[in-house]
Amino acid sequence: MEDLLHKTVDLDDHKIEVELYYKLNFDADKSCGYIKVFNNASQREDEKFEVYMELLECGLDSKAVTKKMDSVVAEIKSGKLDVMF
Repeated sequence: MEDLLHKTVDLDDHKIEVELYYKLNFDADKSCGYIKVFNNASQREDEKFEVYMELLECGLDSKAVTKKMDSVVAEIKSGKLDVMF
């Protein structure tokens, strides 16, 4: 069974990168992971910056965590979550 879930999705048409990091089977803290959105307009790794972050509560399974990430990606694509500058 996996203990760490880490995914990255590039939305090139929006110049955005969405990162998911979550510790599965861990409940010793309020938060067990996050979804971060980075502006990817610059090609240099050291110049990308975080424009949105959502903390994820403990006790979720991999399916629920992936669903939350998919929801954030869908909100960005639809314009409901504005992360553009």
